[in-house]
Amino acid sequence: MLILYKLPFLDIEISTFTGFSSTVTSACYDYTEQYIFAGSLDRTAKLWDLKNSKLISSFIGHINYINAVASGNTSQKGYTVSTDRSIREWDFSERKLIKVYNSSSGIWSICLSSNDNNFYTGHLDGSFKIWSTNRNDKPEQIIELHNDKIISIKQAKSEYQFLTLST
Repeated sequence: MLILYKLPFLDIEISTFTGFSSTVTSACYDYTEQYIFAGSLDRTAKLWDLKNSKLISSFIGHINYINAVASGNTSQKGYTVSTDRSIREWDFSERKLIKVYNSSSGIWSICLSSNDNNFYTGHLDGSFKIWSTNRNDKPEQIIELHNDKIISIKQAKSEYQFLTLST
């Protein structure tokens, strides 16, 4: 279940977003903050209208559970990653799959660049991969960073620094 709260009183629930048949693994706002995008262990991603908590679309395609989602910083796109070794790029306005990027290892985390030209993924094998949204479906660069899966990636505003977290 996904619940929206407002500060400073976290005990006041604003909205509840339902529709998944299993645990929600990741959620984010779109860049306009009009929508909420979330992924689940049920292998689906969902997009809700924030104003009325109405489910707008379900995105289906992964053959294994979704570990993380990310939303474009300048576009109406969303990304889902899974241990099925794929990254799926979704169009929020058209409500459809745009592209599938395939990886050699299961994916646990994702982060988008501020201009949406690149995204970065953390993998079960500890690798960190840099992808271009404008070129091809193969990573531009693969860096072996950790001995175990990368469960979170955060990019600094400078675009050149990353914080990665592994188990």
